Amino acid sequence: MIFALTTLLSVVGLVTSNGETHNKILNFPTASTANYISFNPDLPELTGLTVCAWKKNSFLERRTGRYWFSYAVSESDNEIIVGNSAFYVKSAYVYSQVPLTYQWVHNCATWDSESGVAVISIDGEAAATQENLKKGESLRAGGNLVIGQEQDSVGGGFSANQAYVGELYNINVWDYALDSTEVASLYQAGLCGYGSTEEDPVISYADILAQELVGDVTVVDGTCADIEVPCQEYKEECWETEEKIKYKDGGKLGYIVGTVDQAKAACNAHGECKTLTCLEKKGKMRCELRSSFEKAKKDKKKTSFTYRC
Repeated sequence: MIFALTTLLSVVGLVTSNGETHNKILNFPTASTANYISFNPDLPELTGLTVCAWKKNSFLERRTGRYWFSYAVSESDNEIIVGNSAFYVKSAYVYSQVPLTYQWVHNCATWDSESGVAVISIDGEAAATQENLKKGESLRAGGNLVIGQEQDSVGGGFSANQAYVGELYNINVWDYALDSTEVASLYQAGLCGYGSTEEDPVISYADILAQELVGDVTVVDGTCADIEVPCQEYKEECWETEEKIKYKDGGKLGYIVGTVDQAKAACNAHGECKTLTCLEKKGKMRCELRSSFEKAKKDKKKTSFTYRC
């Protein structure tokens, strides 16, 4: 039996409560203050943060001082900013010397209050690190998020010289600093795939695509193509349910947000998947897909499903 599946668990990205996000690219065509996405994500006070995205700068663009992610609160318009080379936390910053490129790159910015460590990662590896950056401080709650511009006032104060020009894909925000393994997983999954992290993002790409696109911002189809992957023979009776159990061994294959039946179908379609560990959060079921079930641990909030044929 053959199942149409896009590269590395892209089927996971197709099954979300907010609709299809896989292969949907945000395009910012010109350096204009009219092009952006702006909304209040209702973030709480945070002591850690990660912002990740795939980005491809316009080949016409030569400026490094452009910003694609800006979170501003009253009296602090530089609460969080991520740009082509810089990452700001409460107006302090870390700067990467990696040259500007015009191909798809994976960009992550992480910050942890307890350690004070801020890191810019490019294609899964740390490109710049700053210690003691706003150590012990917190990001303020209730701010405004803008994609494609840098805010000099909450929700505004844009400059064309700082406006992002290019394409963005799979932007996600976590309320803690991802470790180097998680960052590498997101990159290694590839532009067309989905990596795995310990917790769900607090702002998902689906959340961002659900907002109003202002100006000439558009959503365009990317270049991720379907491939043919052979399926194992599927038998419902082979699944065993293990309540209050999670599996933490290696073999992370990605995750799916949807129903358990959808997760089982994606697991079967992958060909290497043997285990689902699922958690219901905010009314959604999120299931991690893994290739083995060797190391079980107790977890009262999670249920695992193992394929044992």
